[in-house]
Amino acid sequence: MIISKETIRIKQADLNMTQYMLADKAGISRQGLSALLARGTAKPETVKKLAAALDLNPADIIREQ
Repeated sequence: MIISKETIRIKQADLNMTQYMLADKAGISRQGLSALLARGTAKPETVKKLAAALDLNPADIIREQ
C-alpha cells in the first residue's frame, strides 16, 4: 500500500513523538519505520499498526495512486 509520509510525519510531530517512540508504540522496529517512510509503502498490517499508534484511521494514511 502507498502511504502518505506527510500525514504520518505531521501527526507524529503533533503528538511530539520521535521515530523511536512511534515505532515502539506501533510495535515495529525504528529501522523498519525509517525504511517504510523512505520507500513510501507498507503492508496492510503495518498501516493498521501505524494508524493505531497515531490515533488515526488507516484510511487517513493511505494515499490514492
